Amino acid sequence: MAQSMCTDIDDVEMSCRGMQLLLNNDLDACQNLFNQYRLYSPLMNGGWSFVSFMVNRREIKVLFLMIFVVSSERLFRLMIND
Repeated sequence: MAQSMCTDIDDVEMSCRGMQLLLNNDLDACQNLFNQYRLYSPLMNGGWSFVSFMVNRREIKVLFLMIFVVSSERLFRLMIND
């Protein structure tokens, strides 16, 4: 999956940047970062799931959490099979 992205990024550095944005209450920039790279790697997808949960914790339903977990698991399995 990572090979299909047009740019190579350091997903560890990018996810750390996203978490810094979250800790500094820059929620829009944090969500935008993880939304943009959520399919790049399991790490970025997990960050996207976490941020989505933290930002929308009142509105989010258990069904959405399950969708996030399943999408992260699928991406992880795809990365293992590559």
